[in-house]
Amino acid sequence: ALGGGSAGARAVTETADVWRLVAEFREARGETLVASEARLKRVRALDGSGWRKDKVAFVDYADASLEMCRGSLRNANRRGSDGDGDAETLSAEEARRGVSQARMHLRGVLKVFEAQEWAEEMPQVLEELEKCAAEVEKAEQEVV
Repeated sequence: ALGGGSAGARAVTETADVWRLVAEFREARGETLVASEARLKRVRALDGSGWRKDKVAFVDYADASLEMCRGSLRNANRRGSDGDGDAETLSAEEARRGVSQARMHLRGVLKVFEAQEWAEEMPQVLEELEKCAAEVEKAEQEVV
């Protein structure tokens, strides 16, 4: 097969790709809540990919996690700037919940990364995860 791996593995990544596209489309339309849900569904689709033990699957999962967390940050920042016209805006509670969930999620992803001792093999991934975690923690303190 061209994609390699089992048909089940391809289905997982194809489903995740569909959710990524849905999130991008909805974000472009200003539908922030639906985009957030699609990013979460992408992460959930990849949850069964073996990301806790497989480096390639971990990179895909980390990418989805980073995009989900960055989406939470954008939503919190958009809320702070009174939105941008047609786009949906979140309540303070929704923004706070999203950022808090992003922080907890990233913490779990970083724990798996550290447990697998992949830092030497994938320093860029660690750097991106830690950078996003710091941004999320800062935003969590700022969301009022």
